Amino acid sequence: MTPSQQAESFIGEPAREVVTRVPTEDKARPMVGRQIGAYKILALLGAGGMGEVYRARDTRLDRIAALKILPVEVASNPDRMRRFVQEAKAASALNHPNVAHIYEIGESDGIPFIAMEYVEGQTLADRIHAGRNPSPGQPSG
Repeated sequence: MTPSQQAESFIGEPAREVVTRVPTEDKARPMVGRQIGAYKILALLGAGGMGEVYRARDTRLDRIAALKILPVEVASNPDRMRRFVQEAKAASALNHPNVAHIYEIGESDGIPFIAMEYVEGQTLADRIHAGRNPSPGQPSG
């Protein structure tokens, strides 16, 4: 699939499917344990149309961070790379308790990343699903 076909496919997907899609453990396993810049990747948190997010340890400051990684196939698209940088700049300009702080944007071994505050809690997908009432005849969970 070409990058433009991937972009069209991504745009055509319902947002809920993108938010809740998580790669299989086999796909995530190569990144777990790797060092990206100062960040040691500990676990996969989730994935979507613009990359994968991992829980990582900042080895310089000894703190846990969320590390968003842009896959090589996405980073090779100049428009997607521009959007990635724009996302980091926009988020770093915000100062609000409900917005994760951006620690840095960088690249390590050709892998672009955004390091940000790791916030423990429910995912957006969990919050969305928790607010739903089951349909008649469906078990409540």
